[in-house]
Amino acid sequence: MTYEQFKREVYLHVLARHIPDKEIYLLQKDHVCTEEGVLRASRMYNMKCFGKDTAEVTEDVLCAVYHKATKIRLLHWKVRVLYEKYRTEGWPGVLPQIIYKLEYAVPNGFDLRAQTNYDEISERLILRPLNYEFCKEELENCIFWRVGDIALVLYQMLNASGVDPFSAKVYREMTQGWGMSDEVILTNALINSSFKMPPRLFYNTDLKKLRPEQEGVFMTNRSCGRISISAQDILEGICGYRLTTTKYTNGALAIFYPGVKERLAKALDGDYYIGFTSVHEAVIHPVRHKCLSDMKAAILHINAVMDGRETLTNRVYQYCRSRESLVEV
Repeated sequence: MTYEQFKREVYLHVLARHIPDKEIYLLQKDHVCTEEGVLRASRMYNMKCFGKDTAEVTEDVLCAVYHKATKIRLLHWKVRVLYEKYRTEGWPGVLPQIIYKLEYAVPNGFDLRAQTNYDEISERLILRPLNYEFCKEELENCIFWRVGDIALVLYQMLNASGVDPFSAKVYREMTQGWGMSDEVILTNALINSSFKMPPRLFYNTDLKKLRPEQEGVFMTNRSCGRISISAQDILEGICGYRLTTTKYTNGALAIFYPGVKERLAKALDGDYYIGFTSVHEAVIHPVRHKCLSDMKAAILHINAVMDGRETLTNRVYQYCRSRESLVEV
């Protein structure tokens, strides 16, 4: 499908959903239109993005105009960015993010627009790891921490388990009545994540896919399910370890849980490299047992054949025990 065909198709797809109380417009680059709604949307877009009160747009934009309280609001998506996602992911990579943002359509009767009390929602808040560059456009109005090109994004769990697809981004406008700083919200959400999806560590050579939740324990001293780490075993260090969560979903987040980096440094008796093979897991190798160039090459190869939506980063990180810090290497 050509870009021009896609531009019309995505507009018609969204228009056909008949989103209540939202006017859908396609603003086209260098296109002169006298229709009142389009002119208003164009001016709102230019004012919001560039601070200019003009009706001429310099790029193709899909947008929605709607009323909230006493104000007129605008949602927008750059069509060229949507097209690039369509070319790699098809319609499933494009339409759900648009429709969800327009409808806030949430399972089990939750309405994100109504969550004005932080205490009522706090236990459902979690973080998810996403590639910042890949998701930059859709993170425009989100709350997140950024670590290199990794974004740890605020989500709300919409079911008890917190497993996709029943979680949804929390947009900044939803938090306006909470009276909490981003730092506090994100910190509490990270702690929630660690309790709801505890970290698990396995040998890289152990390819068993289905495991009971008690296997791979390393953050507590309990003996049941505990992984045994031989810090001085060269072969074990070369093969490495796989860090994930009990849900095996968004497991790359586990390295950012409180105390995990420090506990791994203690168990491995020194610094270690971290490579993210997907958003769902990270591979760990002691620095003294692994060649960095080999590790980088392996991560690049894995990501090259990985579904783009699952890729987290091509970068490799090192945890420095003496400085208690995570650095890109």
